[in-house]
Amino acid sequence: MTVRAMAGEINEGSVPAYYREVYEAIRCRTDERVQVEVFERLLQRAGLSKTALSQIAEHVDSTDGFLTKLSLYKGLALIAVAQQGKQPSPKLLENHIQGK
Repeated sequence: MTVRAMAGEINEGSVPAYYREVYEAIRCRTDERVQVEVFERLLQRAGLSKTALSQIAEHVDSTDGFLTKLSLYKGLALIAVAQQGKQPSPKLLENHIQGK
């Protein structure tokens, strides 16, 4: 599943305020995107296994070395899922967002 497919689910109003704060702190100052390298450094500090980190990185869409705001939000949500000891997957995330 891509972020585009989830765009109706993940948006400014559906994420914790902390996600918006992280976005503002790490986004490029010239546009609305986040460099993949910056996100990867954030991932490394999440305290997760290499397997979980790789799964999250695989599920976060990036274009030309950048993540969109929604991609970052998805990545942060997947980090939260993994920190709860669950498998970080888009399907689990989608079920959580839909309240299942």
